[in-house]
Amino acid sequence: MDCISNKKMENDVLTSNEFIFLEEALHNKGWRLVKNEPTHIIYIKNGNETEYFEINVDLIYKKIFVSFPLKNSTYQYKTSFNTCYNAKKYIEDKMDEL
Repeated sequence: MDCISNKKMENDVLTSNEFIFLEEALHNKGWRLVKNEPTHIIYIKNGNETEYFEINVDLIYKKIFVSFPLKNSTYQYKTSFNTCYNAKKYIEDKMDEL
């Protein structure tokens, strides 16, 4: 069962096993956690607080929104997913760009 449809986990989505890999991976790339809520996390790049990586879970619409900075740009790219698995896979694929 996916983490956003599992009633036991719906209030604690981002601390589930699906996203536990983020903390160490982003820390090793120079990112710092600035917001840590069960359905919303934000990391900022050390030395450049305007760059941020964000995951926000909308429990009403059952969507996971992922936002990250575009290289050599002041803009963010934001996309959404219907499952934690798809969001996690996307984040893992984009990790080299962060």
